[in-house]
Amino acid sequence: STRRASPSAKQVSVGRLIRALGSKRAIFLGEHHPELRDHLLQAALLQSLLSTRKPLAVGLEAVQRQFQPVLNDYVAKRIDEEQLFTATDWERRWYWSFEAYAPIFRMCREYGVELLALDVDSEDKAKVEL
Repeated sequence: STRRASPSAKQVSVGRLIRALGSKRAIFLGEHHPELRDHLLQAALLQSLLSTRKPLAVGLEAVQRQFQPVLNDYVAKRIDEEQLFTATDWERRWYWSFEAYAPIFRMCREYGVELLALDVDSEDKAKVEL
């Protein structure tokens, strides 16, 4: 599908974008969950930001809070990607493709970037959903 930009949107160079983002305390990168190219763009932006800002951490809506120790183990290279997939119960708790998120996981692991589990645990959601 083709998405149209807002009439007020302006195209900027990647370098200019990275320089602008490099001075911010927090950056929120969204994506269309099923779009691999969106995830690849996020990974590329994060890779570029590594050269301009430290420390850097990546928060993940896709991973529930109870799995924070799993993310820590993955970044610390105590578990591999398959174990990350299994230990986060990915298929049951987040139905979007793990492979779409893998480039960000891999980049964070390679550079020691902290991954933060941001999603509410399913068990807690069940207590408040009608």
